[in-house]
Amino acid sequence: MGRIEDSLNRADRAWWNVRARVEDKAYVNRNQALRLLEDGEEGTARVVGIRVRTKDTGSVLPIYEYALEVTPPAGSPFRAACRQQLAHEDWVRLGMEVPVRFEKEAVAIDGLALTEAWGLEQAENHEYRWKQLSDVPEEGIEDTLVRKPKGTEVRATLLSAERQGTVLGETENFNLRLRVDPAEGDPYEAEVARDDVPGYARHLLEPGTSLPAVARKGRSAKVAIDWQAAALAEPGVGVPPVAAVARKEQPAPAGAAAAPSGSAEPDLAPVEGVEFDTWVAVEVGLQNDRVPPADYDAHAQGYGVPAGGWERAQAAWQAKQASDWRVGAGSGRPSRRSESVASAAPERPLERGFLSLL
Repeated sequence: MGRIEDSLNRADRAWWNVRARVEDKAYVNRNQALRLLEDGEEGTARVVGIRVRTKDTGSVLPIYEYALEVTPPAGSPFRAACRQQLAHEDWVRLGMEVPVRFEKEAVAIDGLALTEAWGLEQAENHEYRWKQLSDVPEEGIEDTLVRKPKGTEVRATLLSAERQGTVLGETENFNLRLRVDPAEGDPYEAEVARDDVPGYARHLLEPGTSLPAVARKGRSAKVAIDWQAAALAEPGVGVPPVAAVARKEQPAPAGAAAAPSGSAEPDLAPVEGVEFDTWVAVEVGLQNDRVPPADYDAHAQGYGVPAGGWERAQAAWQAKQASDWRVGAGSGRPSRRSESVASAAPERPLERGFLSLL
């Protein structure tokens, strides 16, 4: 098993490095985003347009772009747009109010405040992957990744929805079972395999939901859901993804130390003068920059760690991690500040093991 895992990790590192370089072309203003999210004026905005695409962005994954009607604390409302990667994108709905940070016409969705308002944890902080757009998406939903279904328009009632799984874990595709009600003829059941249901429509995956669909002529079992039309008709503001199909939270790692009894939160207080965010940033930098052990202390000083203090601080934080697995889990959820600390070091493509994605 160890040899298989090593092989998978090596293969995935190659893919992830290529993907990281390609993805960065779509989000070119990392430092501007960090400054905007830290220092920009707070406000609220309504999502009036969602555009999903990959074409002309250099991305190999769906890119979400938002048209925002911004309401500043003082002054007149204005409309702006941004391309931004958010945690829990399948909670974002057309017409919903979101917290934002803005400066003049530049606006970014405050992802940390948003997930906190939802009561969710942000497994990975990608909100700095942002770009201001002059090409404002039109009102409504424009999803260039979803082909307009062709055939006879019908209504389909969702009977069940199940996230597609593989031996390597869950995917972003869903297996659907439908009851189709054609204008002519008797109702019948049909199955749709591996449907890539867009995030903006996942509140509609509730059994019993009536959805607009298209049936291919002469192939009654071939049915496609028109997700754009469905979400425009029922945007679902304030409605989370259906719990039955939401991505499951990962449990504590096998063999991990239990959280201390009665402790509501992990102990992330600074040790040896080094804060949690700094510890995370240094550890990531040591790995990404392949720093030799003899240079650890000098490398840590670049992040503000006192000279000669890294060895003691590292040992203390690792002791905390050993006594409470949530400290280690937290290190995979860097705060916005740790991203700012890390951005001071030379940027390299992120390396992730294949099995860490499961």
